[in-house]
Amino acid sequence: MAITSIFSFANQQSLYAYNVERNFTILSGTIQARAIKDQDAFNATQASERSALEERSAALRESKNTIADQLDRIRRARENIIAVKGALADAAAAAKAGNRGAFDTALLTVNLRAGNSRTDPDNLVGFMGATNVGGRTEVISVPNGDVDVQTRSISSTYAILLSDGTQVTPDPNSNSIRLNGKKYDLPAVNFVSRTGDEVTFQVDNNGTPETYTGTLQRGGLGITSSFTYGALPADASPESEAFRQQAVDDVRAAIKLVNNLDRSLAAAELDVARGFGKIEVEADATKSEYDATIDRQGEELKAFSRALQTRTQIALSSIALSSKTAETMLTSMFAEEPEPTQTVLDQLGMNYRRKKD
Repeated sequence: MAITSIFSFANQQSLYAYNVERNFTILSGTIQARAIKDQDAFNATQASERSALEERSAALRESKNTIADQLDRIRRARENIIAVKGALADAAAAAKAGNRGAFDTALLTVNLRAGNSRTDPDNLVGFMGATNVGGRTEVISVPNGDVDVQTRSISSTYAILLSDGTQVTPDPNSNSIRLNGKKYDLPAVNFVSRTGDEVTFQVDNNGTPETYTGTLQRGGLGITSSFTYGALPADASPESEAFRQQAVDDVRAAIKLVNNLDRSLAAAELDVARGFGKIEVEADATKSEYDATIDRQGEELKAFSRALQTRTQIALSSIALSSKTAETMLTSMFAEEPEPTQTVLDQLGMNYRRKKD
């Protein structure tokens, strides 16, 4: 029995066919992997371009919103100033007439319209403390450059610092003071005298009069309640006239402060509004650029994908054809010789030779 050699034609043909198939598989995988890599690289390039625009657009939107908030703060402050101006005009008229109730009501309106910057940090003109004028500078960054916003409190508050160091702080909402743990309505407190900012007053402590002297500490606009102006007497005495005039003078000084503040805020509002307009245009332009980029990239992606698919298909077809050609050549090279067969002519020749013999 014959042993088939590993070097036989059949084994060689099988080995070569295996290598051809293997190479075909490797090349096909390489071509497909390259196509995926090229597609990913193209997608990454497009994503990077979009990301840059998105980041710029997001930064512009954030700046736009920030500037809009600052602009709103200034405009709300100016609205409060308008209301405070009206209340101050009422206070001036009440002071001239010696109308204590109307004067204190006007000051209460001032404080209510000014608001409270302690509880509302976005309030540029609100209450900052009984003895604090609230003057400060805020910087707003806009495309044109930084805008300095000079502001202050337009509330009108005060405290009385007694000789023993006690600070008496009136409550404008209830028009009262608290002293030694007790609450006293200011209309019931007896005004004694005032020299400059030194005030002497008297309270009734369970039937016993108690006299206190202290120094006025002004906050905000610096107007104090009617109590500190001798209770704003309406008679024609020189002393009463002096008290009324002092109240009028304080209100006029406050109106001047408010007008100056309004002019300053108006200028700041204009600068911030310009900055807002500029960044709004830039933000809109960037959004338009982003939208156009999305449309353009969509068309570019379609074209690239079609070209990549065509290139890949051609490459795969080419190596498939090469592989088929190689298989055909191997079949031809290693095919065994066919067994010889007798043709009709061969048979006739053999019969002739037999007859002759």
